[in-house]
Amino acid sequence: MLATGTTTNSGNISFDLVLDTNTVNNFHIVATDLAGNTSSGNISIVQDSIVPTTILDATPSIIHAGSLTVSGNTESNAAVVVTNSGFTYI
Repeated sequence: MLATGTTTNSGNISFDLVLDTNTVNNFHIVATDLAGNTSSGNISIVQDSIVPTTILDATPSIIHAGSLTVSGNTESNAAVVVTNSGFTYI
């Protein structure tokens, strides 16, 4: 048993679970009322602690245009932020 708890008057419950990193954590949760009736459910959670790899395509060090397109590849759905001299570009 990883955790136990008692619901509030409105039926809410919360508890902390320790997760293994970079793997699927499967939990089976069972609720039992005062009459002994039970209901249950399953949840699966992954704690992703792997740092995304970012690969930028080669860019020239000197250009004669007012802007530059930078491209590359990183983990899907990752947030990418570019900063320069106090300005942030998202």
